[in-house]
Amino acid sequence: MGEFQGKVYGSAKTGSSNAETDHALSARAMAWWRDAIVACTASLSIGREPYNILVVSHGGFISTLVKNLIRSSKVTSDAVKILPSLPNVSVSIIEWDGEIWRLVKYGDISHLKTEPLDHSADEM
Repeated sequence: MGEFQGKVYGSAKTGSSNAETDHALSARAMAWWRDAIVACTASLSIGREPYNILVVSHGGFISTLVKNLIRSSKVTSDAVKILPSLPNVSVSIIEWDGEIWRLVKYGDISHLKTEPLDHSADEM
């Protein structure tokens, strides 16, 4: 975000900025996917126990990455709705079967919808 980092949206003056452009963010996301994820999975043995790779990042980066992966046909997304932006602490899942990358979950926040804890057992 460059000079806009930490500022309220709309409060920064317009004009020249050192913030990362959308094009640069897209290029960085796709390079990261190629260098970190594709390179890592290429070395895994298919047919053994499933592997899980956890990636934690900001919603803007994940959203940009997923949209570019789908646009470039590197990932398929049969019935997954692509949201305009990702909610905080949402979960997105991309699975790989050894041949095809498939987006199976995107921006899911169902884990946040929980019942309040029952503290009655603590009173014993």
